Amino acid sequence: MNTVLSARNPRWSDQAHTSIVLWVVFEETKDFYGEVPFTASADDSEPHGVDLFNRAVAGEFGEILEPTEEMVMARVMILRGGYSAGATEKSTHWLMSWTLCKMPLHWVWPLKLN
Repeated sequence: MNTVLSARNPRWSDQAHTSIVLWVVFEETKDFYGEVPFTASADDSEPHGVDLFNRAVAGEFGEILEPTEEMVMARVMILRGGYSAGATEKSTHWLMSWTLCKMPLHWVWPLKLN
């Protein structure tokens, strides 16, 4: 677990308020990176992420601002990309299935039975 020296400027990363972005200084990396952006959530895989989220929600680092328009648009674009990839995969699967159905059987199944 990283040791938090300071945190500031909490902002929700999405409109559903599932995670918070803060500027954080960690003891372990202060000399290399200084202050870094960090996204914390209630179900974070790291204990310091959960701790930061809970402390931010409690108001320790000030008021949590709403996400910026850029953050919302980035989230929309990520979701859109995922939906697009899923649709492409389904249409490719459908096209391959349709193509195989239209091929002569000896093209699809070259096994000869004697």
